[in-house]
Amino acid sequence: MPATDHDPTANPDNEPVVLGPWRAFRTKTRKVHIASALTTGAVRVTSALVKFDLHQRLAWTSSGRCYRIVCPPAEEELARGLLTAYLIRAGLVGAKDISGTLWRAMLARA
Repeated sequence: MPATDHDPTANPDNEPVVLGPWRAFRTKTRKVHIASALTTGAVRVTSALVKFDLHQRLAWTSSGRCYRIVCPPAEEELARGLLTAYLIRAGLVGAKDISGTLWRAMLARA
């Protein structure tokens, strides 16, 4: 079966997946991942980012997916806790939260 049958975010046309509340993290190996609640209600931790367009707020991952950031990083304590928990579940323990830095860079390019 194609990947789209198993993964609702897989998109053969590579249309950006719109992220809901999100936080960005840099691992000890300097790879950046985004943890987000998707519009479907699922929570996702992306594979490592390989390209980022600050002006258009688009992120491409090593798996080939494209994500669009449409809102500021999650600030609510519950949302932050949930996203951090999913990050740890994905094995990215000790990653540094760089959400504020990334958001300020996006605003500077707007």
